[in-house]
Amino acid sequence: TVFGFFLLPPIVRVIAVKQLSKQFDRPVTIQQVRLNPYWLSGTVRGLLVKDKDGAPLLAWDEAYVNFQLASLFAHAWVFKEVSLSRPFVRVRVNKDYTLNFSDIVARLSPSIPSKSAEPGNCRPWRINRLRLTGAKVAFTDLTPRMPFERTIGPLEMTLLDFRTDSGNKNLYAFSGITDGGEQFSWKGFFSLDPLRSEGEFSLDGVSLTNYAPLYQDLVRFDIKHGVINLHSTYRYERSAATH
Repeated sequence: TVFGFFLLPPIVRVIAVKQLSKQFDRPVTIQQVRLNPYWLSGTVRGLLVKDKDGAPLLAWDEAYVNFQLASLFAHAWVFKEVSLSRPFVRVRVNKDYTLNFSDIVARLSPSIPSKSAEPGNCRPWRINRLRLTGAKVAFTDLTPRMPFERTIGPLEMTLLDFRTDSGNKNLYAFSGITDGGEQFSWKGFFSLDPLRSEGEFSLDGVSLTNYAPLYQDLVRFDIKHGVINLHSTYRYERSAATH
């Protein structure tokens, strides 16, 4: 009890900070790690990964995971709950069209197992409750003549009975607002094997002048005023036989 509650958490925090800093090649800090060995749960508070220019790249207030012993009998990794509180991600497209985290993707890609190589060895995941609260995404595009910046969020999303099993439909619904006051919503379902998604989305109150940097280099006219509302349904599927 003493080791699980008091001694192991600071050890995990030190190892996690060291390994993540090495893998990301960026400074990583974690304020606190809490473990409950009896409930097989863990909480990571105050994670911050800084980008190479010093700005936050990835952060969250609190991440909670509750693992289940049913994994020993279900032939899958089973979690009672996985939740993220106020996660933040920064996405930047550089002038050379690379992303600010392209080096991380290239570094981690060799360690990601190929699904098509040995599908039988990949255990599916089952999460009874997957929750996202207060999520924000900061997007910057430096490729246009005038750089484009927009912050999306906060986002709220709750998924019940999330599974990566073949053919399983995961229902989702979330909505949010941008820093410019535009509202959006997206609901439907998705499956991972095959990769498929079907649903509907809407964008309301999109001011065209706010997005001028994205189209200013493509047209020979200026849009002085204009608001777009967009509502649509969609269906997407990607497999060996369908795209």
